[in-house]
Amino acid sequence: MEASVQQIKEVFNKYDENGSGCLSRVELRKVMSQLGKFDEIELDQMLSEMDKDGNGEIDIHEFVEYVSAPTAQITLLADGDSAMFDLEKVLLPLFKVYDANNSDSISLDEFTECHDVLVGAMNALPPEDNVKMSVLAVGDAARIFETIDTTGDKKISIEEFVDWQRNLLENSGISRTHLLELVQKLSSLLQTVHMLNTTKKGRTNRPPDKAFEDLQQKMLDACKELWHTRKRSKIVSAPAHLMHGQGQEHIWTKFPEHLTTTALVTFNMRSSGLMTKDVIGMQVSVNICVPELETTSSGALAVKQWHAKAIRSVKFSRKSKKRPEDHLYYYKMVDGAWVESEESHFYAVFSALPQEFRVMALFITEANFGSKMAWAQILNALRFAVEYSLLEAEDIMQYSVGMEKVVIQAVLADGKDERVHNKDERKALAAELVEKVELSPLQVMASMCDIGVIAAHPLWARPNHK
Repeated sequence: MEASVQQIKEVFNKYDENGSGCLSRVELRKVMSQLGKFDEIELDQMLSEMDKDGNGEIDIHEFVEYVSAPTAQITLLADGDSAMFDLEKVLLPLFKVYDANNSDSISLDEFTECHDVLVGAMNALPPEDNVKMSVLAVGDAARIFETIDTTGDKKISIEEFVDWQRNLLENSGISRTHLLELVQKLSSLLQTVHMLNTTKKGRTNRPPDKAFEDLQQKMLDACKELWHTRKRSKIVSAPAHLMHGQGQEHIWTKFPEHLTTTALVTFNMRSSGLMTKDVIGMQVSVNICVPELETTSSGALAVKQWHAKAIRSVKFSRKSKKRPEDHLYYYKMVDGAWVESEESHFYAVFSALPQEFRVMALFITEANFGSKMAWAQILNALRFAVEYSLLEAEDIMQYSVGMEKVVIQAVLADGKDERVHNKDERKALAAELVEKVELSPLQVMASMCDIGVIAAHPLWARPNHK
């Protein structure tokens, strides 16, 4: 039996020894390490999910909200014990329904077949029986598939499937016990309706029988509980004074030559002890760089230091029997060179930035402090924004659709590509052209503002975005 809200609060208070009502990420990392076996990246992701405001601390409300969510990896029981919650195991029956050929992945055709069954059930029922559900659940099948397929390999793995469902379920408010029941119910109903639809192909003018309508209604009821649209929290605009004043734009558009993620990767490889035994692969990536701001004597804002978080991923040979390892590192730039720093210091700087500027920092990092980003880089930075709870997966989908509309409008105005006038070819043309898009971080922010993903701000709400 799952713990009540009061029991969850009691667990929190047990670890909040000074009664401040907050636990630092460092403190909570120790707590979570005692409750389950996680690598550094898993712990960091979990803590980012808890720390909704990104201030480096988890208050009691954030803790209760996370532990109560059906997607949390740890659940607290009524007797005070903790247990691991395997969302992948819960969702596996539904994944197998989508994976019709048992290939351990879902193709676009397989996904579309199941998607059409669900959407068809909604359309077949009276309007009053329908409820607005997340576009990430019932929108265009191809769009949803592209959003789920984060690796771009044209198939959905079980990990990607779970991430998709986690986004949909995050704020559903249902218990884990009920989640298990609903997934099992939906899996069975979806498979049954899909089979009936298949056997009815070619039969025309046959009204749906009552039993079939009942199946559709039950399936829709399960979908309503799992995927109903939740209130989305659009990023609130930062205080306008943050970027007012002469020269403040340089903070986000002009960088010292030595400020690169490439230099940081090199420093990590040289300074942090390298393992060589049984190692067959190693990759270092810079997750995000953020500026620590200060006010000068003239009242203007300036960068005091840049701070960064890096990830080193290590793969071992089969004979070693070691699972891949991920390690986190924190750095700051001092006198033009990267030096090691503390996790708590990084998050103090990170939390001092308004949300949309954290998003912009992700774009700047992905661009390696350069002036242009390819479309794949833009999408990668957006996915990190979702991991940091700065954006939602729906925002990526909305932005992608919006950008395709932008490029199609440009082609229509140009009038040189005849494919734009063919409805069947227009979508493929839009996807092709978006892949060729190159924008600066500031231009990406401006386009996100234009499409309605983020709020307007003087820095990117300018006639000519740099």
